[in-house]
Amino acid sequence: MVFGVPKLDYNACPNQNFGRFDFTFDPAFHFTARNPVRILSPGKLPLPGILPLLGSFIIGSFIFSLAGLQTVAAQDMDLQSAIEAIKTVDVKGQGHDQAVAAMATLNAATADDVPQLLQGMDGANKIALNWLRGGVQSALDKGPLPRKEIQAFLQDTEGSDMGRFMAFELLSEGNPEFSSETLPALVSDPSLPLRQLAVADAIERAKAKVEQEDVAGGIGLLSTTLPHAREVAQVQAIVSSLAESGVQVDLQKQLGFIPNWHIVGPFDNTEEAGFDKAMGPEADPANVDVAVTYDDSKTGEAIGWQQHNSIESTGVVDLNSILKEEKGVIAYGYTEFNSEAEQQVDIRIGCINGNKVWVNGVEVINNEIYHVGMMPDQFVGQVTLKEGVNKILFKVCQNEQTQPWANRWMFQMRICKSDGLAVLPFQPAPARR
Repeated sequence: MVFGVPKLDYNACPNQNFGRFDFTFDPAFHFTARNPVRILSPGKLPLPGILPLLGSFIIGSFIFSLAGLQTVAAQDMDLQSAIEAIKTVDVKGQGHDQAVAAMATLNAATADDVPQLLQGMDGANKIALNWLRGGVQSALDKGPLPRKEIQAFLQDTEGSDMGRFMAFELLSEGNPEFSSETLPALVSDPSLPLRQLAVADAIERAKAKVEQEDVAGGIGLLSTTLPHAREVAQVQAIVSSLAESGVQVDLQKQLGFIPNWHIVGPFDNTEEAGFDKAMGPEADPANVDVAVTYDDSKTGEAIGWQQHNSIESTGVVDLNSILKEEKGVIAYGYTEFNSEAEQQVDIRIGCINGNKVWVNGVEVINNEIYHVGMMPDQFVGQVTLKEGVNKILFKVCQNEQTQPWANRWMFQMRICKSDGLAVLPFQPAPARR
């Protein structure tokens, strides 16, 4: 049996919209910022949309240097007001002046103020989080960590996710016994950063059991941990380890990947001119009919839909294997998803080509980028599914780059809750005879 937690190296695509951060994860609990990728419809950040803790302290130190230069009347600002001022800062610089002034107040905070600073991380964007973490570090320079109060904050599951995550790191620093005693209870914690640490810890403990020749114990621990795992690579690691011991898990179903599609193409994307041109089914994405043919193909010949069922564990659809390998072309994928009830979900895709996604005729994802990598959950859109059948159209644009690495023309999609839990299509019970 092979155990281990692979490092998640999401080489995210550069884009102008700082929608979420990807990161590298390892069992040592270190996080490293990656490039941001675009989310068309911003909402609650999905995993791996947690901002890394490490690396922020350099930024925080610079910010505190700026705060030390401030001579505005920030001393009249109470701590909570200063926190709220800092939370107004964004990636475009809005709120920067107020935030820098407010840092003078945070700079005066003491170790006893750390729980308030941690709670202040609730709802903060990634920029504000860096500022607030700098405030925590500055406060701890003035006195010892108030462990009792921080531990109470950690145990309050209603507290800030990122604040509780930092509380755990503060309590664990130099205290491995606390970490090993606390993590098993966090495997189902509502804070996804804490849950990821707990799942990684469970995988390591399962590995240790196997090394001690307790294979059944290792399998049992992985089996009970799997339902709580939300990060794609952690789920893959657990499923792979279970498979080594003969326990089979349907990864497509576990993660909510969509395997069944109808495919039509190729349409014209010469000089990338087709991305914003409505062709074929895009003329009416809310009413796609897979029985019709289209005359506006790249060759001018009538083309129809082909049914395809992906057998890849992560639902990857390789368009080169369905159509023929071409350049400067567009294909469309269409599927229907039966939802048991009206519900808000994430549409999470991976695509190495330019892409658009419509759900019931509404565009939810739009990325005009080519050949910059592909991974699960690369792009995310938030939508509300209606009860019953929901129509999903996926546009995949291939450009005319001729390098061998630019030949790939593929996509994948999964549907899940904002925390990454798979949402599966509703299957009505068969009628009784």
